[in-house]
Amino acid sequence: MKALKESVSSNAPLSLVLRMRVRDLVLANRRDEVPSFIAAAMAQEADAISRRQLCAELLNEAGFHEQSDEIYDGLLADFPDLDDVRLRYVKQLRHRGRIRKAICVAETLERAGADAATQSIVDGLRRAERRFSESEPDLLTDRPDNRIPALCAAILRFAGRRLPETDPGRIGPVVLMTAGLGVGGAERQFWLFAQGLHRGLGADRILRGVRLDGPVHVVSLAEVPSAQRLLFEAALPGSLPATDDLCSLPPQPIEAVAQGDPVMAEILAITPSAAQIGVRQLAPYFRRTGAAAVSIWQDGPILYAALAALVAEVPKVLLNLRALSPDKHGTPFLLQYAAMFRALALVPGVVFQCNSPSVAQSYADWLGIPTDTFQVIPNGCAPPTLRGSDEDEALWTDFSATTADAERTVGCICRLHPCKRPDLWLDFARHYLDRRPGTRFLLIGYGEALDDLRSSARRSGLGDRLLMPGFRSNVGFWLGKMDVFVFTSRSEGLPNVLIEAQYCGVPVVSTRAGGASDCYIEGVTGATLSNLDNPDLDEIADLTDRMIAMWRADPALGDRARAFAADAYSVETMVRRYAEAMRAPAGAASARGERGAY
Repeated sequence: MKALKESVSSNAPLSLVLRMRVRDLVLANRRDEVPSFIAAAMAQEADAISRRQLCAELLNEAGFHEQSDEIYDGLLADFPDLDDVRLRYVKQLRHRGRIRKAICVAETLERAGADAATQSIVDGLRRAERRFSESEPDLLTDRPDNRIPALCAAILRFAGRRLPETDPGRIGPVVLMTAGLGVGGAERQFWLFAQGLHRGLGADRILRGVRLDGPVHVVSLAEVPSAQRLLFEAALPGSLPATDDLCSLPPQPIEAVAQGDPVMAEILAITPSAAQIGVRQLAPYFRRTGAAAVSIWQDGPILYAALAALVAEVPKVLLNLRALSPDKHGTPFLLQYAAMFRALALVPGVVFQCNSPSVAQSYADWLGIPTDTFQVIPNGCAPPTLRGSDEDEALWTDFSATTADAERTVGCICRLHPCKRPDLWLDFARHYLDRRPGTRFLLIGYGEALDDLRSSARRSGLGDRLLMPGFRSNVGFWLGKMDVFVFTSRSEGLPNVLIEAQYCGVPVVSTRAGGASDCYIEGVTGATLSNLDNPDLDEIADLTDRMIAMWRADPALGDRARAFAADAYSVETMVRRYAEAMRAPAGAASARGERGAY
């Protein structure tokens, strides 16, 4: 609350400050705190009408729709002549798809002589009511929020679609969509796939008999600054397809996108805003490129692009799920995703893909649909180079001189994000140093908490036994300095870095997060901790000792790890399997489940 007062005193409008704070609470999965926060923040607001209206708007934005509507209803009951407030309430109800309630609230405006703009809104509501009465009566159910049912209704209008006959030996054009460029594992996998397809244009060497006729288009959900793209290309050298940003694609009106289907236009108008943005900007793009297949990676882009691909009549829509289901990691739009995925599972030509059996099982359990709905295609990793930059060499030379007495090196490479639990890793390092004083530690990676973690490490006494250089692009160089790789992550899909450790001949000690244990041979090239939620420091230390001792006694284990990685996780195999999925005939989606409640 102190920060709130400081923001207000700096002349920031109270409504803006509160909206930002409410948004932050929702994104931090602290939505339950919103009502009490709003009540406390608004307690000093002198204007009762403004206070009640702003409370209603903030509660609505945070998803507390019933509480918001109760405040608006009470406010208009006390002050029935507040036409501006009434119109804002009508727009809020229309935005959430409460068509009949919006009409009821708007009738007072009509009786008072609405202006042309207001009358146009009311006429549009009545038109939507007539059309839904005829073909989508469920969308007139008086729910607090009809946007999710509208999203499902729009998707399910394609449940009976017929797919065109295609040549099974050819694919293209292809559109690939990602959240953005970055240094994370999912981003690298996406670009390895894009790069592999791009190289296969007009050839069949990588695609093994599947000819890619059309161009490979890439769309990024986030804007990609040129400097960031150059940095990414340096980390992943080679020919890359050109990238369009979603924000650069011109939008079309919903009526134009719906192409003469007035009911679809009305449904699209009350879908969630992300889906509307996607439909207005991506559906025209998919049509313009003539996309035969669209591959959409990760949950966020799927929300934007899946419906747009169906509206554009793309025959093959591949949904690539890269981590455990959203209920395992607290996605704010959890309900929205669940409803969307269940509806998409009923549409011919829609294919769900995961990078590990663990990810597939988590989605199947969450959605209540068969596990075989999800096609498993493991990640592809190229053997990382062991060469480092001049800066890498200098860092290592200085560190190795400082720790010249070290008899073993324990390391990890990861984003310094809470889901990776770098604080737990540092606790283990401190614990292990007490057991094995002749140990040095490498924690490679970047995150907002880097400086705090460095300070914590110094306070714990790790001092010059630990090197935390931040982000380093030459992963193989640093892996090559390790005797064992210790991974404490809580949530994963299929962690590339564990595969890269195998390529470098480094044994792994890991939690069983997601598909982590699929990345090595249990008990031979890696070992898995028994408790994911609360790993025991002694167990981590015991397994670390065991793996180091095993590998020092049998140097051939390094070759076995490298052979395992090359056989199970080659980039060529990954690209080929994705290409085959693009050209394969679509099965009957109705076999996956039945249409049910939203």
